[in-house]
Amino acid sequence: MIYDQIKYLSELPLSKNVCSKIIAFLENAHNLSAGKYEIDGKSVFASIFCYTTGTAKKDVFESHRKYADLQLVLRGEEQIGITQSDNLQENAPYDADGDTILYNPSTTQYSKVLLFPGYFALLLPRDIHMPGIASQIPCPVIKVVIKIAIELINVQ
Repeated sequence: MIYDQIKYLSELPLSKNVCSKIIAFLENAHNLSAGKYEIDGKSVFASIFCYTTGTAKKDVFESHRKYADLQLVLRGEEQIGITQSDNLQENAPYDADGDTILYNPSTTQYSKVLLFPGYFALLLPRDIHMPGIASQIPCPVIKVVIKIAIELINVQ
């Protein structure tokens, strides 16, 4: 996982071309409605979500195999629970179309990262995460999740 300020997006382990496309998309994201947007074909695309944060107790953890998640909050704030635990049980088979593995909530300990405007989290396939957790009280959130094909990321 990489957690940092948006002004450092250009320092992500991506090509300058991919970083430029992501930054250009984000400069206009505040003007877009909820939905899915192509940034660079099937290699990089975004979804904008509008929802109200909740509690971790009723949600589930998720992870991905083919894509990393670049998550940014445009309005509001939320916490994301993150673990690399090998003790979580999958609650459904891998969904190849959605590139999602869902895990049963458990007593596994996890860290929380606070996402609010101006910051991002890059979640890699090993980062099992639970987004949408209220930081203090439930609040409305507008969030961008950019899916980046894992082969585009140069993490060593």
